[in-house]
Amino acid sequence: MAGSYEFTIDEIECAFYQAGGTCECCGKQLTWGNSQAQPGRGQWETYHGSRSTPVILCTGGVEICHLI
Repeated sequence: MAGSYEFTIDEIECAFYQAGGTCECCGKQLTWGNSQAQPGRGQWETYHGSRSTPVILCTGGVEICHLI
């Protein structure tokens, strides 16, 4: 899969609900409405990681360390 591939909203929504609405790294509860750079509690973002489906990670505050 090309690194420039953008996930569809359906792929992102499916991954979010498969993850139980939680960060796949630390398990923090996330909020669907606070995705894709929308600030607020439970903020999260999708990443490619090393798989073909989106990886759901929290991004607010110190949690950005998941990406380091």
